Amino acid sequence: MSNPQSSAALILSAGGARGAYQVGVVKALAEMGLTDGPQSPFDIFCGVSAGSINAAGLAALADDFSIAASTMEDVWENLKPEQVFRTDLKSISEIGVKWMRDLSFGGVIGGGSPKSLLDTSPLRETLGQKIPLHRVKTNIENGSLRALAVTATNYYTSNAVTFVEATEGIDMWKRRRRVGELAQINVEHLMASSAIPFFFPSVEIDGRHFGDGCVRNVSPISPAIQMGANKIVAVGVREEREKSETTHGPRAVPSIAHISGIILDAVLLDSIELDMIRLQRVNEILCEMDQDEIKGSQQTYRPVNAVWIGPSEDIGEIATSYYKKLPRIVRYLLKGLGPDAQTTDIVSFLLFEPTFCSRLVELGYNDGIKKKDELLKLFEE
Repeated sequence: MSNPQSSAALILSAGGARGAYQVGVVKALAEMGLTDGPQSPFDIFCGVSAGSINAAGLAALADDFSIAASTMEDVWENLKPEQVFRTDLKSISEIGVKWMRDLSFGGVIGGGSPKSLLDTSPLRETLGQKIPLHRVKTNIENGSLRALAVTATNYYTSNAVTFVEATEGIDMWKRRRRVGELAQINVEHLMASSAIPFFFPSVEIDGRHFGDGCVRNVSPISPAIQMGANKIVAVGVREEREKSETTHGPRAVPSIAHISGIILDAVLLDSIELDMIRLQRVNEILCEMDQDEIKGSQQTYRPVNAVWIGPSEDIGEIATSYYKKLPRIVRYLLKGLGPDAQTTDIVSFLLFEPTFCSRLVELGYNDGIKKKDELLKLFEE
């Protein structure tokens, strides 16, 4: 970075299998020569849900950004469903029977035992093999990394807890429903942050039960700013195009699948987009007031330069072409929620499959290249 005092953060949002798109963007960033040497142009990595896995992988290899990008690309382009959740008939049937039993006879037997629709125990092993988390500490010590932040939701307090592994001197924070907590980040933190509601089980950490970080993460950019970032690159996984209310006539009553897709979309994807809008507005206010900062009751607001990168195509629509790549038993379960056409958003979160992920990596790479001028300008300032 041209200014040795500057601190740049890469913020990666949620999205399940859509996380492959983020790696494509990172691949483009690695080719742009944003730094003079191999070291990462970012010294802070913040991730939520699938973004936490990518952030951790990049932080672990921050001393050589090109290697980090190619390593994560290899992870996603060779990922298979059975490396993320159990796909055998026995495992999924057992979960299905438990759900049917508790939904049908819950009033008789009392209490519900199902915790999720899928068993993600294979993901724990995959992350342990693919992400060299021990190198996060090494990179902090050698100066290649300032902080890695991973956010998860405490299901009992409803707080968004951001676990932070960082260099000395970075203070933690406590805001309404948002807490920063120092930790040596391990696989369990990544499992917790990426536990998609209803589909993936919660994860216990120090006696607390956590799920997907997006559930309560109303301000995903905040951790990076709290840790001193003055340059931000944020990567989303949803097409920015708005759908007009006037273009859609009457349709059939929406299925459970369609409603579930909308809920997942809102819970996992909305926050980072809204936070970018708030950041832009704060920058505009400070500019209009000709102020370098404004002190509030709990925090100081200062201008932060940012670049937003999001898909130029609808990933849900892309997923329709790869629907049959899902394991047959998973497709069977999804059919119970609604017709195929209404499960595409859900499918796009669960389609951990090489050809689909490679398609998203390619899309992310192309979208990242389109932002080259903005990115070069960001790192020249």
